[in-house]
Amino acid sequence: DESRRVAFLLDASDYAEETSEADALRAAIDASQGFDDWRAAFSSDFLRHAEARRTYDGHSVRALLRMLRNQSHHIHTSPFSELRTREGLLAFVLTRFPSLLLRVFEACHAALPAAADLRAYLGYFGSPALLV
Repeated sequence: DESRRVAFLLDASDYAEETSEADALRAAIDASQGFDDWRAAFSSDFLRHAEARRTYDGHSVRALLRMLRNQSHHIHTSPFSELRTREGLLAFVLTRFPSLLLRVFEACHAALPAAADLRAYLGYFGSPALLV
C-alpha cells in the first residue's frame, strides 16, 4: 500500500530529525549506500521548486528524506501534476532510488531499540511477526 510506504518514510524522517535519542538512526540512515549526490537524479526544474524554501545536502540520505517530507507537505504547490499526491511523489522518488524504502527500513531495524516509538514501523507493512 503506497500510503503506508509514504507514512513510514515521513515518520522515519521526522523521528530521525526530531528525537534526541535517534543518533544511531541518523547515522544508520546516512550510512546507506547508493545515494551519492542524489540531487543529480532530479531535474533542475524539480530542484528549483524543491529548494525554494531551503537547500539539501545531496550526500545525505536524511536530507533526501527531509526533501520528500517537505515536498509532501507542499504538494498542492507543485508545478508538476504527477507530484500532487503523496503517492505520486513517492513513486517519483522511488523511480530514482528504488532501494530507499528498504535502506531506511534496514536502518530502523538495526538502529532502533525495541522500546523506540518508531520500532512499530513493521506495522506499516503489516508484518509485526518480523520483530523477532
